[in-house]
Amino acid sequence: MKVSTGSYIRSLSILHFALISGQVIFAVIALFLKTNNAIEPVSFSPEISKSLLYIVPVVAAGAVLAGGFLFRQKAAHLKMLPASAEKYGGYRSACILRYGITEAPSLVAIVLFLLSGNYYYLAITGAVIIALISLRPSSAALIRHLQPSFEEQATLEQPDEVLYEKDSIRN
Repeated sequence: MKVSTGSYIRSLSILHFALISGQVIFAVIALFLKTNNAIEPVSFSPEISKSLLYIVPVVAAGAVLAGGFLFRQKAAHLKMLPASAEKYGGYRSACILRYGITEAPSLVAIVLFLLSGNYYYLAITGAVIIALISLRPSSAALIRHLQPSFEEQATLEQPDEVLYEKDSIRN
């Protein structure tokens, strides 16, 4: 089965959009529940409340940086491989890892918003979602991260070109 550059980028974009949509939908539901007083806020001790105000943004920033670091580590290894299902499957895995690590603190912040009613946590969620939006997959990003050969780069720039051939499993 032949996989074109366009279909590969499109599948990564769908995954990326789904992860962002999930966070946005969860945040909107949390906001709806809060504005309708459907959930009573939990009273944290003053020490815990104050600590969370500092810990959550630090963890969020750390997760964004850690996701980027791990992604670059995996991408550096993939640069050496020829254009193949293994190379682009590895790139997809690296993207999923990066998106998941980046998304996690946003989900925690939404839960803390639900528990505390503090809109500060929703602002952190917004910042993480913006960071995740900036990671949108594209052929330019593939070229930047994988630094392909001239021939492979020409393939990546054309959406109808065959990127790699995938072995199909037959029963």
